[in-house]
Amino acid sequence: MHIFCFFEVKIELYFFLQDEYKANFHPNLSVGSTIMTVRAVDADELHNARVTYSIYEKKSAGVVGDLFEIDSNSGAILLKKSAAELENQVYQFFVRAQDGGNPPLHSEVPVEIYIMSHLDRPPVFEKRDSIVYIAENGPVGEVVTTLKASLGRGEDGEDDGGSIRYKLASAVYNSADSDPIFQIDDEGRVIVSSRLDREKRAVHKLTFLAETDTSPTLNAYYDLTVQVLDRNDCSPKFTANPYEVTVSEAVATNTPIVQVFAEDTDYGNNGEVRYSFYGDNQSDLFSIDPHHGWITTQGPLDYEKEKSYTLQVMAFDNGSPSLTATTLVKIAIIDVNDNPHHFSQQHYTAAVNEGALPGTIIFALETEDEDVTAKTDIEYFIVSGNDLG
Repeated sequence: MHIFCFFEVKIELYFFLQDEYKANFHPNLSVGSTIMTVRAVDADELHNARVTYSIYEKKSAGVVGDLFEIDSNSGAILLKKSAAELENQVYQFFVRAQDGGNPPLHSEVPVEIYIMSHLDRPPVFEKRDSIVYIAENGPVGEVVTTLKASLGRGEDGEDDGGSIRYKLASAVYNSADSDPIFQIDDEGRVIVSSRLDREKRAVHKLTFLAETDTSPTLNAYYDLTVQVLDRNDCSPKFTANPYEVTVSEAVATNTPIVQVFAEDTDYGNNGEVRYSFYGDNQSDLFSIDPHHGWITTQGPLDYEKEKSYTLQVMAFDNGSPSLTATTLVKIAIIDVNDNPHHFSQQHYTAAVNEGALPGTIIFALETEDEDVTAKTDIEYFIVSGNDLG
């Protein structure tokens, strides 16, 4: 048996979905067939997110490139020429993923491909549901599902037997920097190993590996999607507390003046939010839209009677039991010149000496205005009188 190794140092700039990829196939596989597919994820936007794949080996070693090729767009590794004479050969190399940035960034992942003999029987997973559902408040240690892989039958028709071990192959769930969320035991049971939070991640896409205890190993993969069902564990949150708005006292009735908004990260009914006033210090001059949070005037405002209002608003979700949040809305009324001046007296009388000089002050007129801040300068005119006036 020969093992061909073409390894280089990996540069981790973004990640492959698995830390390593393994595949095995019989030598009678047709030329052009897909052996396996690798995939990397780049979080950059626009053109940077376009990833291209290539087989990465030293320039002096063309063995891998002669036998395999990779689709630069999909990451599918294809058989390039017949492997009929290559039984029991193992090929190890890297696949490079490179983005479209300037300068481009890249990362590599190790790949191992074993060309089996006609006697080899790789593991085969029994068919199971590929999507399972689990509540986010489920206990740690809960079994999500049980996977089962077995070896194929030999030439005598009997089960080859042998030992199979299971591994979680998804790289993001095998990080040393965080506690594992899922595990798989020796019996193939997929187990919740940390608290699930649907608001952080609602869907978990897992890939499991079944492999024999032989050298080289024989392998099979199984993809499983875990969807986390929501429970009402998040209260609504207002975007401000308090909300503050200024409104002219001349604003028309039925005018929307401010919108409150509360976000609830729960899903479905648990995340639907409605609004209402609460408490004793409310006013009949305002109403609130229970669905959209708009506060609207319901009558005329008068600065001279009330200069400001403080409303208490509650947001509540449709979960069971319902969770709530509260905020204040402070409304300041702006004075406008809506009250006429009036004289302090209805009649003024005065006496003046007949020898008084022009410009002599006889008496002073006084006016009053109920407006507080919107005062204006006053001009006086004589509009009527007798011939001597």
